Amino acid sequence: MPKIVDHDERRTELLAALWRVVDQQGASAVSVRSVAAEAGVSKSSLAHYFPSQAALVAAAIEQVMDQSEGRLDTVALAAPDEAAFVKALSVAVPDSPARRRQAALWLHLAAEPGAHPEVLATLNDRVGGHLRWGLQQMKEVGLLGAGRDVEIEAQRLHALVDGLSLQVVSAPRSLSSARVKAILAQHVAELTTPAGP
Repeated sequence: MPKIVDHDERRTELLAALWRVVDQQGASAVSVRSVAAEAGVSKSSLAHYFPSQAALVAAAIEQVMDQSEGRLDTVALAAPDEAAFVKALSVAVPDSPARRRQAALWLHLAAEPGAHPEVLATLNDRVGGHLRWGLQQMKEVGLLGAGRDVEIEAQRLHALVDGLSLQVVSAPRSLSSARVKAILAQHVAELTTPAGP
């Protein structure tokens, strides 16, 4: 009788092998060959689930985004206040070794945008969409300062979150979680004030 393969479980195992490659060799070492070797499977077996390096990396980034969105679900933004918004923004900044490892793959992609433009575009769209949604919630309950444009503020926030993420990944000891939250809290407090002339 042929062995029944749980395809979702197999994909999860292969992505776990990808993260071990990142841990051991760095994000630049991720390839179909290195991940297959780490997982103990042939390249053709891995290709059955991920037909290219781009597909493999896209699945890893999607996994990270799904995990982040799961963490966001625990933050009550249905009736947002400043503290809830700061907590939600904190989810986007990698504040643990595991999350910094995940962000390292994003930084590797960003350094080589020609290699995986669709993956970066999807990631940016998902992050930007969440930021716009949060700001829209603030606006609807009267928290967003008068005259502030949701789209512009979402782009500013995206730049702030990306910049903090870069600093946390490249120099984790220089920026504590408490400091990140303080920076985000100050920015959110500014968002509640009217826009300048």
